[in-house]
Amino acid sequence: MMSSAKLSSAVGITVLFCLMLLHCHATDYFVGDADLGWSGLVSMESWPEGKHLYAGDVLIFNYDPSDGTNVVVVDKKGHDDCEATPGAKFYNSGNDRIALQFGPNYFISTNGLCPMGLKMAINATDYIVGDDLGWSADASMEGWPEGKHLYAGDVLIFKYDTSDGTNVVVVDQKGHDECAETPGSKVYDSGNDRIPLHFGPSYFINSANELCPQGMKMAINATTRPPLI
Repeated sequence: MMSSAKLSSAVGITVLFCLMLLHCHATDYFVGDADLGWSGLVSMESWPEGKHLYAGDVLIFNYDPSDGTNVVVVDKKGHDDCEATPGAKFYNSGNDRIALQFGPNYFISTNGLCPMGLKMAINATDYIVGDDLGWSADASMEGWPEGKHLYAGDVLIFKYDTSDGTNVVVVDQKGHDECAETPGSKVYDSGNDRIPLHFGPSYFINSANELCPQGMKMAINATTRPPLI
């Protein structure tokens, strides 16, 4: 029978492991937390403080739209001036889910409460590949880059379980197409790999457990980051 000390230690390790897993993939955040939501009751500008927010994390904006409250994704000028700028995107469902893009993200409400603090700026760092699934065969990784603006210098975080031999291999186009390591390939196998994107095409495969032909590979064309408005 396991002693109480050993049992306590085992439970502690299990809890720690579970907490680590929770941070392996993209996370949903309730803006303003569960009690206040997206509200003019307090300044939303301080809500991001102390949070490590990644590109791909999802912000959930809960609010009452009956008073005109909305969420508008703007640029820095729109945030600073509390106004919708050209290209702004409006949400008004009262329960909006908005994925963070890499770099600065700006949000305001145009119901008159923005000057009182109903606005927010967030700088999202890095990208967790596969979002909730991580670097996984559960879904084709080939479709993950779609809709994302990926720039040279962005960092991809590959989270995965190494127990089945999964790895990440940076290859050339031939290696990607044929699911094979090629001369000059670089192999990562830590389960928590951070790989910066270089300008132009980048190719990634899993070479270890025959899952690449099933879609566990990815091609990304990184461009130059445009200047901030």
